Amino acid sequence: MIERLTGTCTGRIQDAMLKDVVRSKSHLRGFALDSNYVAELRKCHGGVPVRQYFSDGKRRLHRCGRFVNFHTDETLSGPGTPWFADPQKDSRLILNRHNLDATANTSEGRGPRLMLFAALYRGAHSPDQMMCDHLDYLCFNHRGSAKRPSVAIWHNDLGVDEALRCESEGLDYLDFDERNCTTPVAESFEAFAAMLQETP
Repeated sequence: MIERLTGTCTGRIQDAMLKDVVRSKSHLRGFALDSNYVAELRKCHGGVPVRQYFSDGKRRLHRCGRFVNFHTDETLSGPGTPWFADPQKDSRLILNRHNLDATANTSEGRGPRLMLFAALYRGAHSPDQMMCDHLDYLCFNHRGSAKRPSVAIWHNDLGVDEALRCESEGLDYLDFDERNCTTPVAESFEAFAAMLQETP
C-alpha cells in the first residue's frame, strides 16, 4: 500500500474514530470504509507520502500532500511542524476530519457521497502552507457502491458551484451530483496506492 509516510500523527487511530465516520455516512445504505484504507490508518494517519506523484484519468499530473487525520487532541506526540497561519499550532492537526466537516466549502461542497482523505498540492504550495478550504482533495467516491468506493479528485471550486446549483434549484442534499466536481483517478484505494511515484 502506501510504502512510507513522513510527519505522521503518531497516535493510534481508535475504533471509535472509525465508527464516528461510519455514523456520519448513515444516509448511504451499506456504507463501509475501504478495508485497505483502514489498514493504512491503523499503521499511521495524517502523514505525507514519500511517493507523491500520480496522474488522473485525463493524464494530468498531481502531487499528493498530507493525508487527513482523525485526531481531536490539541497536542500530538512526535515532532510537529508549526502551521503557517499560527506557529503555535501543529500543522498536522489542521488537516483534520472534524475541521473539514466544520468548514462550509469542504462540507457542503462535497455532497453526500464523497469522503475526503488527502489534500493535494496547489502548484508548488504544500497543503501545510494553505488554508484547508482553499485546497483540492483526493476523495473516496461512494456513488454506485458504498462498500467499494473509487478514488477521485474533488475540485473545491466546482464543488461549491454544485452546492450552489442544488440550493438555487431547490434540490435535496442527495441530489448533489459529484460528477460535476470530480475527476476519476483509480478504481480503488489499492489501485491508487500502486500509482504513486517518487518523481514526476
